[in-house]
Amino acid sequence: MSADEFFAIAERVSRMIRRRMYELAEELEKQYSEIERLFDERLKMVNEGFVEPLVSVVDRGDHYLIIVEAPGVKGRLDIKLEERSISIDGYLDESFAREAFGDVVWARRIRRVHGTYMLPEDIDIERARLERRGNTVIIVAPKRRG
Repeated sequence: MSADEFFAIAERVSRMIRRRMYELAEELEKQYSEIERLFDERLKMVNEGFVEPLVSVVDRGDHYLIIVEAPGVKGRLDIKLEERSISIDGYLDESFAREAFGDVVWARRIRRVHGTYMLPEDIDIERARLERRGNTVIIVAPKRRG
């Protein structure tokens, strides 16, 4: 291999590395922006005095299995099903919030559990079944027939 061939290969490798580094830098910037967006969203929630419950939506073919976990909710947990969304609202037991978040100033504002979640497809609200097991709610929501 001649010196010219070697330097040509080295130049191609160098260009490939620079291109890949540029792509990685772009990807990191996107991820940083997403983290920043999520942080701002969480900060807004805390300032408004609520946290979101844990929600899992599992597609079971002809229906969705929706599991809502809202530990520390005292009393009623309001769940509103709409054709394409589910809204959850409840109040946290103050002692639970203090235990979960500590006694820091920002945590003292958190009093509610609240969240609205979009579903991938319309559901048949009339046929949906809801079961509460402690602070976990299980919803079987049949998909709307076409």
